[in-house]
Amino acid sequence: MAIGHTVMDAPDCAEEDVTVVAHAVQALIGIRGPSSAPGHVGGGPVMHNFFVSDHWVSPFIYNTVNELQSHVNGVSECEISTRPG
Repeated sequence: MAIGHTVMDAPDCAEEDVTVVAHAVQALIGIRGPSSAPGHVGGGPVMHNFFVSDHWVSPFIYNTVNELQSHVNGVSECEISTRPG
C-alpha cells in the first residue's frame, strides 16, 4: 500500500492534502531526540507489548539499540529452544 493511499484513508484528509501531509511526515522524521537510546525522550524504559509484565514496560533500561536487539534476540532464542517437540 502506498503512503499516499494510507493518508487518503484518513477521515480528515482529502486528495489535495497529500503534499502537505507528506511534508509534515518528513518534518517529523527529521526530529532527533537528545540521544539514540531506545525509550522515552527524557529517558526511561521501553514500553511495548513485547514486554508482557508490568504493563508492557521493559524491566531494563537500554543504553543502545544494540542492547535492546540483543535482549529481544536472546528471549527469542530461549523461547525456541524451550518449545516441546
